[in-house]
Amino acid sequence: MHGTYNNFGVHFNYPEDWSLVDEETNQWPRRVSVQSPHSGFWELQAYPAQFQPDDLAQQTLQAFSDEYEGVESEPVSEPIMDHMATGYDLDFFCLDLLVTCEVRSFRLGGQTILLICQAESEEFELRRKVFEAITLSLFLDRISTD
Repeated sequence: MHGTYNNFGVHFNYPEDWSLVDEETNQWPRRVSVQSPHSGFWELQAYPAQFQPDDLAQQTLQAFSDEYEGVESEPVSEPIMDHMATGYDLDFFCLDLLVTCEVRSFRLGGQTILLICQAESEEFELRRKVFEAITLSLFLDRISTD
C-alpha cells in the first residue's frame, strides 16, 4: 500500500509508513517532504520561473557546505520526467554518521523544481529504489503561481 500526495499541482505516491510534511503556505518555495521511519527523506521544493536550475542547485550545494564540514560533491546531469536535471551527489558527516544526499533541479511547467533525497549512507543504499519510485511517481501538471 502507499500514500498519495496531491496539492498545488504536485502528485506523487510514497510508502504508507513514511510521514508526510506539507508546508501549507502561499509563499515561495512551496515544499513537501516524506520522511522514512529512519533517517531518510525525499523533498520537493517548487520555485518561480525566474530561478535557474543550475543556480538553485549551486545555492543548495553552498548551503550544505556552509552547514557541514568537508562536504564532498560531484556534479550530475540526468533526465527526470523527460527533463534534464542538474545537481550534485553529496557525501558528508553529521553526528559521526556518513550521509548521502542527491540534489536535482530542473524546469517544469514554467517552474523550477528542486528535489533532495537524503539519508545516512547505509540507509540511502537501502532506500535508493524507494527514492527513485517516489520520483518516478511524481506528476507535476501545473503548479499554481498565486
